Amino acid sequence: MTEVRRPTQEQIEAVKKLNTTIISDTFDELGIHGTMLDMKPVCAGKVLVGPAVTVKQRRVIPTPSKLRLGEAMELCQPGDVLVIDGGSDPYAGTWGGLVTLRAQLKEIAGVIVDGAARDISEIREYDFPVWSKYVTPISAVKRFATLEINETIQCGEVIINPGDLIIADDDGVCCIPYAHLDEVIQKAVEAYEWEQKVLADLKKGLKSDYFKERII
Repeated sequence: MTEVRRPTQEQIEAVKKLNTTIISDTFDELGIHGTMLDMKPVCAGKVLVGPAVTVKQRRVIPTPSKLRLGEAMELCQPGDVLVIDGGSDPYAGTWGGLVTLRAQLKEIAGVIVDGAARDISEIREYDFPVWSKYVTPISAVKRFATLEINETIQCGEVIINPGDLIIADDDGVCCIPYAHLDEVIQKAVEAYEWEQKVLADLKKGLKSDYFKERII
């Protein structure tokens, strides 16, 4: 089990002012593979930013009677993001309503599931940020086992280490590697400020070379 190196609060607040499209574009510029594939929000309109606490689960028969999600949540500090590597398996929901309530009470910021979630109406009732690849009514109890907690995992085809910074919104999920945080934030803030200037110019009816250079 790896000790979590958490980003500074200053770094977290800087990323909260951005979005996944800006971060993804910055990854393209820097050659970083950090944008997860096929992650969809359970509750639309949510924005999630926080350090990753990781869990690796797989379908194994026979399995233990517990998924050990409580053990993983005990390692979380308020504002952390629980990231579950379910092997992109759609068979059973490794996240559901009861664990959502427990996570909310522990002030966990949100959950990313590379696999399936269930109890969708309950999650929406709690208004809790969850992203998953699939939805199913099938329980993961006695079908899935937790193999590792707070070790390197893969989620949405992206390698994630404990303490990497997660950002998620309606467009999807990105993982900013801890080692590249300052570099990514600097480039992303520059891109965001430039984009805001282009938008302001367009709203004023001013011409912009952006469309000639990058779109048309």
